[in-house]
Amino acid sequence: MAFPSYIQPPVNILLAEFASANYQTLVDELARVPATVVRVADPKDVSAVIHENKSALILMDIEFADADDFQVVKKLRAAPGTKFIPIILLADISKNEALFFKGYEAGCVDFLFRPVKPEILRAKLSVHLDLYQRQLELQEANDVIRKQNRLLQQQAVRDGLTGLYNHIHFQELFAHQFYLAKRHDHPFALLMFDIDFFKEVNDSYGHQVGDIVLKKFAKLVQAEIRQTDIWARYGGEEFMLALPDTSEEGASNIAEKIRELISLTVFSHKGTTIQVTVSIGLSIFDSRMEHPSELIEQADHALYQAKAQGRNRVNSYEPGVKISCVPGELDENADLRCVRERLRATLDKTRASALASFEAMVHSQTRNNLSLRKRNKLAARLINAIGSRLNLPNNIIQSFHRSFKIHDLLRLFISDTTLDKDGSLDQAERAAIQDQPLMLKELTELFDFFADERAILRFHHEHYDGSGYPEGLDGYEIPMGARLFALVDAFVAMTNATYARNPKSFDEIITEIESQSSKQFDPFLVKIMLEVVREKRSLFEGCDHEDGEAQS
Repeated sequence: MAFPSYIQPPVNILLAEFASANYQTLVDELARVPATVVRVADPKDVSAVIHENKSALILMDIEFADADDFQVVKKLRAAPGTKFIPIILLADISKNEALFFKGYEAGCVDFLFRPVKPEILRAKLSVHLDLYQRQLELQEANDVIRKQNRLLQQQAVRDGLTGLYNHIHFQELFAHQFYLAKRHDHPFALLMFDIDFFKEVNDSYGHQVGDIVLKKFAKLVQAEIRQTDIWARYGGEEFMLALPDTSEEGASNIAEKIRELISLTVFSHKGTTIQVTVSIGLSIFDSRMEHPSELIEQADHALYQAKAQGRNRVNSYEPGVKISCVPGELDENADLRCVRERLRATLDKTRASALASFEAMVHSQTRNNLSLRKRNKLAARLINAIGSRLNLPNNIIQSFHRSFKIHDLLRLFISDTTLDKDGSLDQAERAAIQDQPLMLKELTELFDFFADERAILRFHHEHYDGSGYPEGLDGYEIPMGARLFALVDAFVAMTNATYARNPKSFDEIITEIESQSSKQFDPFLVKIMLEVVREKRSLFEGCDHEDGEAQS
């Protein structure tokens, strides 16, 4: 019998017997096998020899095994590194019959009877060596899968450029440390960093140089902190450093040391050399705080103060301190920040006014819109809950609220017949639905102050696996806002208080959402949303609650 061609040396077979001359024929036959035979003559040496010479198979004389009441076999079976190596006993069928059952009970898998017939030996060795080769392939495949899983886990929690924790994972770790500090009344500090004038670095030297600055900045700070500190890229040129068991004085010293280090560092890339500075906001945990976001808001406010007062400085949060936005009272950079704040406030009022006008026009020309009002209420409730879990800024949450309102008002305005239709849609109706993302894009371009909502509305029918429309984007090519909008929209559309043609129960909705994870929906966002709705099930089983939830 020929051995499988894919059985390639080095393959070791352990022959355990008392070095008698009776096995010369067996040794001669084994010489024809594509394997190296390692002989052992003392039961005490078996384990050591196996670890030195990894074996695919053990051929063991039954008297060798019985020399210590099969303890050598039992020990091999109990050890993690040898428990799966097959052991074949060599025995005389008449002489050793009483020991057969004992051998099986100890963990042997097969017998070869003396005198050994070459064809039987080759057949059994072929089977066991084939299994050994397949185990190696399976182990190799498992190693590849484990490496891929580790990579995916790292990608889920790490920033792709700097290798630091990303925004979302930072929030999880930070919240854990926040509540530990609250429970045990331990000191806890937070530093928020912003690289000064970083946009000018990108504009003047290119994004490649900007990336070099971000990566080197991350490494420089990493070298100055403890392993227990939480160092993360918060977004763009903003970074966060959480300092457990650290007082205000200790945090201030660390911040000042980092600020000075960065100001003295020369960043270089292909002949280009630049220097940058960093502004730092410091906030200190107070046991009266109820939520981690309070500490983040204080650090953000302190950072704002640092930038308004000239940058390249460390500012600690001071309650009640406000930054004047009267042009001329601060330096030029602070004046620009104040102007931006004023423009942002004006833009918010303009958006609210335009949206209210659009809503009034639509409602004056269309049928009863009670179902969509309820839908909008449930969507707002769900967005608020998910936004709180992800610690999304309020301006982003309000952008989602506006997106849902614009989305639904458009469907009313164009008299979307699919809203009330029973049964499946025809081809023309499906085409009309597929046109709506482009109509929403055009609408938000017509009113350019809805630019923040444009990407959400244009791409909310894209699927995570690339099977959606209008662009066929997949995975993280789809803006996160659109991925989250699609998930919330689907949940709301399946409830019994929306325009869904076939309302589903809460459990049916959960099952449907889970079945579309990694297909239609982002699996991470699915996980977050399902955690939220399961924890607060009563809020999301319908939208008939009149809780007065605010919407923009």
